Amino acid sequence: MRKEHAILWLLGVALGASSAVAAEDDLAPLLKAQTVMISVSREGRGPESGSGIILCQDEGQAYILTARHVVFGRSQGNIREADLSEINRIEISFFGNFAPPIVESKEEKVITKQGAGKKKDLLLLTVPLQQVLPANTTLGTAAAGPQPENAPGGGNAIFTVGYEQREKALPTSWSFLKGSLVRPDAEYLYHDAAITPGFSGGPLFDGSGALIGVNVEIVNGLEIGAEAGVKYGRALPIGPIVETINKWLPGNCLRNVAPVREVAYETYRRAMRAVSIKDWPAAERLMGQALQYLPQEGGSVHLQGMRYTTYLPRYHLALALYKQNRCSDALREWSRSETQRVIQDDKRYGKLRKFKKRCIANLRQEIQKAAATTTEVK
Repeated sequence: MRKEHAILWLLGVALGASSAVAAEDDLAPLLKAQTVMISVSREGRGPESGSGIILCQDEGQAYILTARHVVFGRSQGNIREADLSEINRIEISFFGNFAPPIVESKEEKVITKQGAGKKKDLLLLTVPLQQVLPANTTLGTAAAGPQPENAPGGGNAIFTVGYEQREKALPTSWSFLKGSLVRPDAEYLYHDAAITPGFSGGPLFDGSGALIGVNVEIVNGLEIGAEAGVKYGRALPIGPIVETINKWLPGNCLRNVAPVREVAYETYRRAMRAVSIKDWPAAERLMGQALQYLPQEGGSVHLQGMRYTTYLPRYHLALALYKQNRCSDALREWSRSETQRVIQDDKRYGKLRKFKKRCIANLRQEIQKAAATTTEVK
């Protein structure tokens, strides 16, 4: 297939895949076209491969999102991440060769790299690209908790694209995998697609093909309360990502996306209604979802009429956990809320301190009972 025909075909797929849950056969080429392969050579090491997502294009520049460790490597034990002087070569390749690879070497710097700090495994790459992109990324977000199969976005169905690396097999670029969202929480999305290390930095899409996260790691099920030995993908949710990188994006980028803060506030309003009727499981789910959009507390949320309230999703998530007799989880979220130093100026801080004291007392009683039982058995 000629390159021009391939691009026209992909554009046709993009126009035809706008239903709530598009056909998987249609989504595969569309989502692959939004994904790049990234090969990096560093001092003393051979090429390593990862993936990235084309967020948008503006005035001859493409904005590509990936994981920081894809370019700089991970810091582990005595191994530290590389600095720019230790990176010999970066190559960014496009699906279907609709554009020539972008290559950067020590002699020729062409890629702008903007990171959110070493603690956030996130990197925005800006590259020169004159060719018109064959597909545009649409952002979504994952609902926290199980969703019905007929929910917008296809329930818990997810898709991911990446550079597949498996033993006893040749690496396969633009591998398209299907799976399920198994445990979204306030900080990460977990899924069961069989990703390999080359998927790092690559996209996590919902059932409709909207981008909901960035793959950053593979974890053992034991870490997330699932079956030990079973591997799961861990992804950063797109809401906090957009809040972080938005300052580096031009105004024309991501114009099809509702402002993340507005979506977070609307979700928070729904969560507060659940709090008002003491539907604690729903409050837990919705507060967790609001945190996926906007993790930083603070700001004024309009409720009804002349009523406003402060955006405090971590405080209320902890409250919902506390009301469900999950004190250890509640204490963790209240501590995170206090770390952000917004709750201290709110009238609800007195309740937080009172609830924390009760939780600590309850946990001490449980420890004492467990110790007494152990002594009796002996």
